[in-house]
Parts: sequence; C-alpha cells; structure tokens
Amino acid sequence: MGLNISRKVYNFFHPKRGIILMLHRVISNRSMMDINRRIEITPEFLDKTLLSYKNRGYQFVSLDKALEILSTP
Repeated sequence: MGLNISRKVYNFFHPKRGIILMLHRVISNRSMMDINRRIEITPEFLDKTLLSYKNRGYQFVSLDKALEILSTP
C-alpha cells in the first residue's frame, strides 16, 4: 500500500506527458534463435497494439513532434 501512495505522490508532481514504444523488429516469420525472438513482433501483434492504444485515446506523433511537445511548458 505504501508503494501505491508513493507512486500517486510522484505522479502528481511528475505528470506523464506520453509514452514511447520502442519496437525493434516487425517480422512475419519469427526467428529460430531465441536471442532474436526477444526483439521480434508480428505485424498482427503490432496492429493489435496500436489499435489498443488508439482506442484508449493515445495519439501517435513523430519523434520530432514529441520533442516539440515536451519542450513546451
């Protein structure tokens, strides 16, 4: 419970302005090598993920636009 209160206090003083999704490799046929599979997603997973965020009201912007947004008070 203490962690939950601490997180709420932190979030109050440090409001979130967005998130950055970092996707390394979108590929239809996943690699046989475990080390590669850890950074791979399928196009279907990407579509579901983006649609999920869009349905929750997130907007997608370029990194340049994100920097512009974060630079304004």
